[in-house]
Amino acid sequence: MTLAALVLLLQAADPAGFGLDVHPVEPPAGSAGGAWPSFAATAGGPPLLVWTAETDAGHALRGSILNGSEWSEPTTLAAGERWFVNWADFPQVARDAGGRTLVTWLQQAESGPAYAYHVRWRLLDPLGQELGSGLLHDDDSPTEHGFVALTPRHGSGFLAVWLDGRAHAEAGQQLRARVVLADGRLEPEAVLDDRTCDCCQTDLVPLPGGGYLAAWRDRDPDEVRDVAVARLGPDGPGEPTFPAADGWVMPACPVNGPALAVAADGRTALCWFTGAPGPRVRLAVAEADGSAWGPALRVDEGHTLGRVEARFDRHGRLLLVWLEERDAGPEWRIRTWTADEGLGPTRALAPARRGRGSGFPRAVAVDDGWLVTWQGEHGPAAAHVTLQRGASAAARPH
Repeated sequence: MTLAALVLLLQAADPAGFGLDVHPVEPPAGSAGGAWPSFAATAGGPPLLVWTAETDAGHALRGSILNGSEWSEPTTLAAGERWFVNWADFPQVARDAGGRTLVTWLQQAESGPAYAYHVRWRLLDPLGQELGSGLLHDDDSPTEHGFVALTPRHGSGFLAVWLDGRAHAEAGQQLRARVVLADGRLEPEAVLDDRTCDCCQTDLVPLPGGGYLAAWRDRDPDEVRDVAVARLGPDGPGEPTFPAADGWVMPACPVNGPALAVAADGRTALCWFTGAPGPRVRLAVAEADGSAWGPALRVDEGHTLGRVEARFDRHGRLLLVWLEERDAGPEWRIRTWTADEGLGPTRALAPARRGRGSGFPRAVAVDDGWLVTWQGEHGPAAAHVTLQRGASAAARPH
């Protein structure tokens, strides 16, 4: 049975989800066999889908732009040897308003343990010519660096955050940030948090009113691993805050990071997985710029595995994506949230692979909804999600 047929079968068996329509999208030519697809963070323009491919010399990051209903011929954004290719920590791409593209990936250290790798970056001009490259961080110790989040800056250039292991033996993993300027120069690093969860994804969004918001999973001395956020502005990073105190005590990293989304009016959404008081996906929304969060809502259906994504469309409607265990196997599930109606009904997006092979979903807003990608059986898979009829369920705190 084809992916399209499976999606249609799930739609027929899921009448409660009539508010959303799912249209399978053929992935770009040449993407078969690719891994861990994602979308570039852009300052506007058509969606750029990227994925990791094996090559004779090692690995490459390839990308294709969706122009209307047609994918462009894939191009290679970065390539090399000794890449550390990981189901949860994959390359990141961002494109600024001037058409420059920043790419990051992981490269194994020359020596050290298996999880000793560095974040490398490459900056391309609008014609694809290199403007700069190197290590994203000043530290070259044989420790773990990764879980990067990128965003275009207001105007030009980029902001990056990442988890950094240089002080892991003494204090733990850190969250650091720095600016990559449009000409390829790097500004000094800043520490946002000196003790974080070791291997949960980070996220980062620009705020329409100025500044940026970062989200990550914190780790305190008692092994409480709740999600924190911090605003970054001209004066540097602010103090971390916790939109919801789950109190999740976890003795190991759950590899399940948060997702941020921001609407044009500044409304900001944070979606995350927690194990307290049991496995669940939660959503909190702030009216503007992440300054005052509303009550946390429960998103999942009771058997969630996390792996969250969140994205506002161009009308201020929020799409939520997560992984749910169902009787027939794991599924990617979706639902919407709006300020007027709260959480809408859930529905199936697509079947998911079992275990780590399912990866993480990624979404981008398009003119009439969202484009979502995930790891399929034979490479990147994608679907176009649109809102059809108003159908919402009352949102209640959990």
